[in-house]
Amino acid sequence: MKIQGFCLAATLALGLSAFAQEAPVVTINGKPYTSDDLDHIRKNLPDVFRRQTEHMNNKTFVDTLGFLLTVSDLAEQEGMTEKEPYKTQLWFNTINFLSNAYLAQINSKLEIGEKDVDEYYEQHKGEYEEKRVSAIYLDYDPLPELAEKQGRTPVTEQDAWSKAEKLLVEMRNGADFADMAKEHSSDAGTAEKGGDLGFFSPDDQSLSPDVKKAIFALAEGQISSPVKDGGRYYVFKVTEVRARPLDSVKAQVLQKVQTTKLQKRLEEIRNSVKVEYTDPAYFGNAAPAAQ
Repeated sequence: MKIQGFCLAATLALGLSAFAQEAPVVTINGKPYTSDDLDHIRKNLPDVFRRQTEHMNNKTFVDTLGFLLTVSDLAEQEGMTEKEPYKTQLWFNTINFLSNAYLAQINSKLEIGEKDVDEYYEQHKGEYEEKRVSAIYLDYDPLPELAEKQGRTPVTEQDAWSKAEKLLVEMRNGADFADMAKEHSSDAGTAEKGGDLGFFSPDDQSLSPDVKKAIFALAEGQISSPVKDGGRYYVFKVTEVRARPLDSVKAQVLQKVQTTKLQKRLEEIRNSVKVEYTDPAYFGNAAPAAQ
């Protein structure tokens, strides 16, 4: 069985002498492998390869391992580890793998306490706001001919936009938004409530990108310009802004704290890199002058 991309022979060819006292279950090209050896290999493969092999029976896995080890040996006999571009690629794969493994280890060992979460939440409450929104719906007919067939006078997109602008002028001159919604909104269910839609958060999946952008650009008491979305125009008003309780956003806050701590550690590592530009001309304007 072929495993796509499963040519990490250097990983598979580990010397697993820790289990030497156990009787081998197979010999591959003269090298004995115990059941613990094989289990150790399968357990410690990179995730993508472990997923590819976890449903293999033992024989299929050994056959695959044997093929890869043989091909790897042939490559070494050809001197490919010292030939370009393979030599550089092998070097880069090694440093890239070790770098990713080390960063993953750093991330897994970050110490995050309740105090960290509480402090971040208090300092960034604005990121976890939710807004109570009211809306006036102004529908139009994308297919005017269909409205005519139904015996209705079509409402064009221009009609809906013009009405939205007219209502905005009235509200800027003191008209009450809830009264305007009750009288003019196309959506009867929300119109009878003065347009009230309830609370929304920035991660609410029920809002389209355009609607979300319009709503979360508003401060409490502000009214939006007409927003076109889904065959109608909307006019929104934010009637209340409040912070969501920590318990409801704790997972998000925890992720933010973890990311912040990881970025701080990465910055420390970057700052520890010692680079001396001994030939600034090679780098053009990108490097500082040599000291």
